[in-house]
Amino acid sequence: MPHPVQKDGCSCGVIVVEFLSVFDEETCAMCGADKPPGDAPANTDWIQCDKCDRWFNALCLTMDPRTLEELRQKQWLCVLCK
Repeated sequence: MPHPVQKDGCSCGVIVVEFLSVFDEETCAMCGADKPPGDAPANTDWIQCDKCDRWFNALCLTMDPRTLEELRQKQWLCVLCK
């Protein structure tokens, strides 16, 4: 894929951005795991970025339940939005 800045064709950033663009509001932005539909129980907890609205599961973020609950109480930004 041509990139306007990276001339050697090995730009990981372009691949990562292209990879993340396939995810939607029903999948984890890091691993692509599906959120359970409706009220189905989840295998892990989820948190949503307050800026980009992408969802992330706690397993990918390696967050324990206590930390996750604390972050839900305030604004949380994912690594892409920080």
